[in-house]
Amino acid sequence: MTADIINLAEYRAAKAAAATRPSQGMSVDQAIAICLEHRKILTAWERRFLDSIRHSRCELSPRQQAVMQQIFDKVCGVAEDDAS
Repeated sequence: MTADIINLAEYRAAKAAAATRPSQGMSVDQAIAICLEHRKILTAWERRFLDSIRHSRCELSPRQQAVMQQIFDKVCGVAEDDAS
């Protein structure tokens, strides 16, 4: 399996930023973009979810925020594992 070269420091910073309030850290759009850059590690459901919230004009519900955070953590975790 070939892995993309991933800047581990960048992903750790992105993960830490996503854990803060959107006004203090990364926007949802930025987090979605990072996740979608790594579509191959996402399930079909996760890809559809990200696509649907990316095009939504509404604020994310608490449940959607939690799912988004789980997906982002997954992407960052795989990025860290690949970089090790």
